[in-house]
Amino acid sequence: MPIFPDSADKVLDRTLPRPGRVSPKLPAIRPRLLARAVEHAGFVLRNVSGRHHRYVHPEDPASWTVVPMHNRDLKPGTLRAILHKRA
Repeated sequence: MPIFPDSADKVLDRTLPRPGRVSPKLPAIRPRLLARAVEHAGFVLRNVSGRHHRYVHPEDPASWTVVPMHNRDLKPGTLRAILHKRA
């Protein structure tokens, strides 16, 4: 069973580096899709501060991430930081 929804799995397959391969460019992704993927991975919305949603994993409270819920695509560096923090 995949950790993330199908569309998020496709994003992860293209973004996580593999041995002997240069990491390709990250695709444009909307914050709502990333939030669904984070929730599907077991994280729970814990706090909302403005447009930043903080997700915490119930089994490991030290494992958390923040998803900025702006009305535009996430910047590649922000998406990369969120994906590598969880990976």
